[in-house]
Amino acid sequence: MKQSITVIENLAACLAARAAPELLVRIDELYDAHANFTDQYVVGGRAALYALLTDIMIFVNLVDQSTDRLQIISEVKKRLKEERGIKTQKNTSDVAALIRYITGTDRKTAHVYTRVIETAKQNGILPSQLSAFIDGAGGVERIRALSVGDTDFDNQESKEERRA
Repeated sequence: MKQSITVIENLAACLAARAAPELLVRIDELYDAHANFTDQYVVGGRAALYALLTDIMIFVNLVDQSTDRLQIISEVKKRLKEERGIKTQKNTSDVAALIRYITGTDRKTAHVYTRVIETAKQNGILPSQLSAFIDGAGGVERIRALSVGDTDFDNQESKEERRA
């Protein structure tokens, strides 16, 4: 036990002996690492998601324009049930069924993506404009919240900003 206390005391002494400039250099390194992480994963991930949603919107538009639209949607719903064990309701929109099939994700994620594409289409947004539309609206979750009249989303966001 005495030996581990000595090790801890030595470690504490080493840390205390570090000069302030060394620690300030380290904090700047951590700042840079965080900025790189944000650029690479957060911003990059968001851009990749918006590009994927653009491709999905193009596909949805192609299905909408197809003379076989009803057959395609019927087959997609059938495959969802038979191949993936995902049930759809009679009132499930065509866009929701397509997105659920494409993404294979949980209902909430499919719901968010569906709201983004349906809202964009209702606003006359072209696929080439989708990324800018999403950014301008405050992101995919904000579009979902606004499309369903979720006023708590803005209140929650304000509380989080005040805490930060």
